[in-house]
Parts: sequence; C-alpha cells; structure tokens
Amino acid sequence: MESKIYTIGYVQSPNTPCIKITGQWLKKLGFNIGDKLAFTLENNKIILSKVSQ
Repeated sequence: MESKIYTIGYVQSPNTPCIKITGQWLKKLGFNIGDKLAFTLENNKIILSKVSQ
C-alpha cells in the first residue's frame, strides 16, 4: 500500500483544522468528482470509503 503524507492546515480560522486531499492518484483509486465519501474514525486513523450510489 502506498502512503501519502499531508500537513493539516486551517480554513479561515486557526482553530478549525482542515485536510485537503488532491491528486490524480485519487482517480486511479476510483474516487471521482461528485462521489460521496464515508469517513470512519478508528484508532487515530481516518478511513475514507466511497459510498455506493
């Protein structure tokens, strides 16, 4: 499994964490514009899964 490293930033307020994920690698994994995502929090991990239509 390939790993990507990102830095958490903020939106408008320094007190609001924000994670922006971009890249063609998302498309290669089957994530497309308009897809719905489920975020699962587990043992200090965020797991992103595409929701079936």
